[in-house]
Amino acid sequence: MGKRGPKTTQGLLNVRYNAIKHGIYAETPVIPLLEREEDWDTHRESIVSAINPENGLVMALAERCASLLWRLNRLTRYERESIARSQSMRAISGDLALGARFAGETLPGEPSQEIIDKMDDMLLARLIPDGATIEKIMRYETRLHRHLLQTLHQIQALRAAPRPPRVRTDIEQTEITRIAVHSPVTRLPAPHH
Repeated sequence: MGKRGPKTTQGLLNVRYNAIKHGIYAETPVIPLLEREEDWDTHRESIVSAINPENGLVMALAERCASLLWRLNRLTRYERESIARSQSMRAISGDLALGARFAGETLPGEPSQEIIDKMDDMLLARLIPDGATIEKIMRYETRLHRHLLQTLHQIQALRAAPRPPRVRTDIEQTEITRIAVHSPVTRLPAPHH
Protein backbone atom coordinates (compact mmCIF):
# COMPACT_ATOMS: atom_id res chain seq x y z
CA MET A 1 0.00 0.00 0.00
CA GLY A 2 1.45 3.39 -1.04
CA LYS A 3 1.75 6.57 0.96
CA ARG A 4 -1.52 8.46 1.22
CA GLY A 5 -2.19 12.14 1.63
CA PRO A 6 -1.56 15.31 -0.30
CA LYS A 7 1.32 15.48 -2.77
CA THR A 8 1.15 19.07 -4.02
CA THR A 9 2.62 22.08 -2.23
CA GLN A 10 -0.84 23.59 -1.73
CA GLY A 11 -2.18 20.28 -0.41
CA LEU A 12 0.68 20.02 2.08
CA LEU A 13 0.06 23.61 3.22
CA ASN A 14 -3.64 22.84 3.71
CA VAL A 15 -2.96 19.93 6.09
CA ARG A 16 0.06 21.49 7.83
CA TYR A 17 -1.74 21.93 11.18
CA ASN A 18 -3.76 18.70 11.13
CA ALA A 19 -1.43 17.17 13.72
CA ILE A 20 -2.10 20.09 16.05
CA LYS A 21 -5.84 19.71 15.61
CA HIS A 22 -5.58 16.04 16.49
CA GLY A 23 -3.61 16.55 19.70
CA ILE A 24 -1.28 13.63 20.29
CA TYR A 25 0.11 13.76 16.76
CA ALA A 26 1.37 17.33 17.10
CA GLU A 27 4.92 17.81 15.83
CA THR A 28 5.17 21.49 16.72
CA PRO A 29 4.37 23.29 19.97
CA VAL A 30 3.11 26.34 18.03
CA ILE A 31 -0.47 27.30 18.85
CA PRO A 32 -2.13 28.47 15.63
CA LEU A 33 -3.33 32.08 15.65
CA LEU A 34 -1.40 32.81 18.87
CA GLU A 35 2.18 31.95 17.95
CA ARG A 36 4.20 32.00 14.74
CA GLU A 37 5.82 28.95 13.19
CA GLU A 38 8.78 31.13 12.11
CA ASP A 39 9.42 32.14 15.74
CA TRP A 40 9.38 28.47 16.77
CA ASP A 41 11.82 27.55 13.99
CA THR A 42 14.25 30.30 15.05
CA HIS A 43 13.94 29.32 18.73
CA ARG A 44 14.37 25.59 17.99
CA GLU A 45 17.42 26.14 15.79
CA SER A 46 19.01 28.34 18.45
CA ILE A 47 18.54 25.77 21.24
CA VAL A 48 19.61 22.78 19.14
CA SER A 49 22.66 24.71 17.94
CA ALA A 50 23.63 25.59 21.53
CA ILE A 51 23.38 21.94 22.61
CA ASN A 52 25.29 20.80 19.49
CA PRO A 53 23.95 17.23 19.35
CA GLU A 54 26.42 14.60 18.20
CA ASN A 55 23.91 11.80 17.56
CA GLY A 56 20.21 11.09 17.14
CA LEU A 57 19.49 10.52 20.81
CA VAL A 58 21.06 13.82 21.88
CA MET A 59 19.23 15.50 18.97
CA ALA A 60 15.90 14.20 20.32
CA LEU A 61 16.76 15.48 23.79
CA ALA A 62 17.84 18.85 22.35
CA GLU A 63 14.47 19.13 20.59
CA ARG A 64 12.75 18.31 23.89
CA CYS A 65 14.73 21.12 25.56
CA ALA A 66 13.63 23.53 22.83
CA SER A 67 9.99 22.51 23.35
CA LEU A 68 10.20 22.88 27.13
CA LEU A 69 11.83 26.31 26.88
CA TRP A 70 9.19 27.40 24.33
CA ARG A 71 6.46 26.40 26.78
CA LEU A 72 8.21 28.20 29.65
CA ASN A 73 8.31 31.36 27.52
CA ARG A 74 4.60 30.90 26.76
CA LEU A 75 3.99 30.77 30.50
CA THR A 76 5.62 34.20 30.89
CA ARG A 77 3.30 35.56 28.19
CA TYR A 78 0.32 33.94 29.94
CA GLU A 79 1.24 35.58 33.23
CA ARG A 80 1.58 38.98 31.56
CA GLU A 81 -1.78 38.63 29.78
CA SER A 82 -3.60 37.32 32.85
CA ILE A 83 -2.43 40.34 34.85
CA ALA A 84 -3.35 42.75 32.07
CA ARG A 85 -6.83 41.22 31.61
CA SER A 86 -8.01 40.27 35.06
CA GLN A 87 -6.54 43.24 36.86
CA SER A 88 -7.13 45.75 34.04
CA MET A 89 -4.43 48.36 34.47
CA ARG A 90 -6.57 50.99 32.76
CA ALA A 91 -9.26 50.66 35.43
CA ILE A 92 -7.07 52.24 38.12
CA SER A 93 -8.20 55.82 37.48
CA GLY A 94 -11.83 54.66 37.30
CA ASP A 95 -11.46 52.73 40.54
CA LEU A 96 -9.98 55.78 42.19
CA ALA A 97 -12.81 58.03 40.93
CA LEU A 98 -15.42 55.48 42.05
CA GLY A 99 -13.81 55.27 45.49
CA ALA A 100 -13.78 59.06 45.78
CA ARG A 101 -17.42 59.30 44.70
CA PHE A 102 -18.36 56.58 47.20
CA ALA A 103 -16.57 58.52 49.94
CA GLY A 104 -18.37 61.72 48.88
CA GLU A 105 -15.19 63.35 47.61
CA THR A 106 -14.37 64.85 44.24
CA LEU A 107 -11.10 64.46 42.42
CA PRO A 108 -9.35 67.54 41.12
CA GLY A 109 -8.78 67.97 37.36
CA GLU A 110 -5.02 67.72 37.82
CA PRO A 111 -4.06 64.84 40.09
CA SER A 112 -2.20 65.79 43.23
CA GLN A 113 0.89 63.95 44.41
CA GLU A 114 -1.33 62.13 46.94
CA ILE A 115 -3.58 60.84 44.13
CA ILE A 116 -0.58 59.87 42.00
CA ASP A 117 0.81 57.93 45.00
CA LYS A 118 -2.56 56.17 45.48
CA MET A 119 -2.64 55.26 41.78
CA ASP A 120 0.92 53.90 42.04
CA ASP A 121 -0.09 51.79 45.06
CA MET A 122 -3.10 50.46 43.16
CA LEU A 123 -0.88 49.69 40.18
CA LEU A 124 1.61 47.79 42.35
CA ALA A 125 -1.20 45.74 43.89
CA ARG A 126 -2.24 44.64 40.38
CA LEU A 127 1.19 43.44 39.26
CA ILE A 128 0.65 40.00 40.79
CA PRO A 129 -2.08 37.70 39.46
CA ASP A 130 -4.85 36.48 41.72
CA GLY A 131 -4.14 33.50 43.99
CA ALA A 132 -5.65 30.80 41.76
CA THR A 133 -3.82 32.07 38.67
CA ILE A 134 -0.46 32.38 40.41
CA GLU A 135 -0.81 28.88 41.88
CA LYS A 136 -1.56 27.45 38.43
CA ILE A 137 1.39 29.32 36.90
CA MET A 138 3.79 28.19 39.62
CA ARG A 139 2.75 24.51 39.43
CA TYR A 140 3.07 24.44 35.65
CA GLU A 141 6.38 26.35 35.66
CA THR A 142 7.82 24.00 38.29
CA ARG A 143 6.80 20.96 36.27
CA LEU A 144 8.30 22.32 33.03
CA HIS A 145 11.48 23.39 34.80
CA ARG A 146 11.92 19.96 36.39
CA HIS A 147 11.49 18.26 32.98
CA LEU A 148 13.99 20.67 31.43
CA LEU A 149 16.60 19.95 34.12
CA GLN A 150 16.05 16.19 33.75
CA THR A 151 16.51 16.44 29.99
CA LEU A 152 19.68 18.51 30.31
CA HIS A 153 20.97 16.01 32.88
CA GLN A 154 20.29 13.15 30.44
CA ILE A 155 22.29 14.95 27.75
CA GLN A 156 25.15 15.52 30.19
CA ALA A 157 25.08 11.88 31.32
CA LEU A 158 25.16 10.63 27.73
CA ARG A 159 28.16 12.82 26.97
CA ALA A 160 30.00 11.71 30.11
CA ALA A 161 29.28 7.98 29.70
CA PRO A 162 32.36 5.84 29.17
CA ARG A 163 32.70 4.52 25.66
CA PRO A 164 32.42 0.76 25.19
CA PRO A 165 35.72 -1.00 24.54
CA ARG A 166 36.71 -0.98 20.88
CA VAL A 167 37.69 -4.11 19.05
CA ARG A 168 40.10 -3.70 16.18
CA THR A 169 40.26 -6.25 13.45
CA ASP A 170 43.37 -6.46 11.30
CA ILE A 171 43.24 -8.43 8.12
CA GLU A 172 46.52 -9.71 6.74
CA GLN A 173 46.20 -11.90 3.72
CA THR A 174 43.59 -14.42 4.87
CA GLU A 175 44.20 -14.36 8.61
CA ILE A 176 42.04 -12.30 10.96
CA THR A 177 43.66 -11.22 14.19
CA ARG A 178 41.48 -9.68 16.92
CA ILE A 179 43.03 -7.22 19.29
CA ALA A 180 40.94 -6.16 22.26
CA VAL A 181 41.42 -2.66 23.58
CA HIS A 182 40.62 -2.65 27.27
CA SER A 183 39.18 0.28 29.16
CA PRO A 184 40.04 0.87 32.83
CA VAL A 185 38.06 -1.27 35.25
CA THR A 186 35.72 0.67 37.50
CA ARG A 187 35.38 -0.82 40.96
CA LEU A 188 32.17 -0.41 42.90
CA PRO A 189 32.46 0.79 46.51
CA ALA A 190 32.15 -1.89 49.18
CA PRO A 191 28.66 -2.06 50.72
CA HIS A 192 28.29 -0.53 54.18
CA HIS A 193 26.72 -2.65 56.90
